[in-house]
Amino acid sequence: MKLGVAHPRTWNEDRGIGRMNRWMVAVGLLGLIGCSELPPSMTGKVPVDCMGLIDLDKDNVAGKWTKDDSGNLKTTTSPFGRCQVPYIPGEEYDVKVAAQRSNGTDGLVIGLVKGANQFAVVVDGATKAIGTGIDQLDKKSFVDNELACKKTFFADKVVNITIQVRNTSFVINVDGNDVLTWKDKEKVKDKDGKETEKETGKPIDYGRCTLIPNWKNPLGKCIFIGAFSEFTISSFQVINQKGGGKYLR
Repeated sequence: MKLGVAHPRTWNEDRGIGRMNRWMVAVGLLGLIGCSELPPSMTGKVPVDCMGLIDLDKDNVAGKWTKDDSGNLKTTTSPFGRCQVPYIPGEEYDVKVAAQRSNGTDGLVIGLVKGANQFAVVVDGATKAIGTGIDQLDKKSFVDNELACKKTFFADKVVNITIQVRNTSFVINVDGNDVLTWKDKEKVKDKDGKETEKETGKPIDYGRCTLIPNWKNPLGKCIFIGAFSEFTISSFQVINQKGGGKYLR
């Protein structure tokens, strides 16, 4: 190769440089428009580590919460004990929690946001009955509203909870089993004239969900984790399925 003469790039080199340039432009645009997350990778959606976002000096709202050497989040028995997470998820998302109850008989609470609405899901809550569901649906508790699941799940083992928040559906899954499904339905009559319900496929009304003042947080509408009994939480993630989330700090 002669000095002063540029060495021609191969086709593979040009293609690699083109990819790098496109990636750099995309990252730059995201920064300009204020997006807080990169696009999903080719292998799937990118989880947001909620426990990694929690600063106990700022986010321990009530009760005593700690992190052990493995990064697990722990709490002691406390009424309305909770930690806020400085994050608002996208339009549609999943929440995944792995937790084990180490003492007590009361439940785990997961605070959610959908649009302008903030509400809470209770798993294995113990009031006048043990139940799992959305708290304050139509201003009725998680064991009193139409979606209540009156089963117990925490029994000296780690329980894996997945909550799917969608425009047209809401699902709580515990250890691989759907225990609560909410979809918009209308009453229709079958061929025999009997009244039954039929799914409409329309968006469900999250405006029916409210949050009692005891669960409010300084950051306002955000994700949070709460408990009445002692729990060890080993994983707490949000996976956006539609739209990007927003970091509050």
